[in-house]
Amino acid sequence: MSGPAITLYESLRDLFAYDEGGLPELLLEGVSPSEAQLMFELLLRLADPLRDDQTVWRQSDDQDVPIRDLDKPGQLAAQDRVGPFHVVLTGLRRNGVAIPDLGVRIEPARICVDYRAGAHWDAATTAAFVELLCDLRDRSEKARLLPADEAGEPLAGEDQRRFREAVENYCRAA
Repeated sequence: MSGPAITLYESLRDLFAYDEGGLPELLLEGVSPSEAQLMFELLLRLADPLRDDQTVWRQSDDQDVPIRDLDKPGQLAAQDRVGPFHVVLTGLRRNGVAIPDLGVRIEPARICVDYRAGAHWDAATTAAFVELLCDLRDRSEKARLLPADEAGEPLAGEDQRRFREAVENYCRAA
């Protein structure tokens, strides 16, 4: 494992290593509908295929439909044309490294990614996840990446600064 990945993990260990029962979130705020779609497409390319039981409420015909059957589901959710959906993505891999299951919720102007902290996060998985987050953020002109608690509330100022600094230092070095 490389020095930057170990430094990243040591800086952010408290956000990933200790399962306190919640699902912490990372928010990508300031995302346009077309950017939300690009980000969702990237996530889908790296994950196992969506299942039929992963559905969303389509308002136009008042019915629950499989997300995978929609044309541009990320854009539709960001435009509030389907209900905001939360889908768990499994089988994610980035540069050959498995990333633990991630929950993804798309809302107007933001994407929320949640995860279960615990012993399954180490330097390699944390680095792969941060690389994925940087890839997502790079698909937007204005998106801001913010760590949040399980209620979606951004963490306090010092934790925000520490997170941003660790992520930026790692993304520059990787």
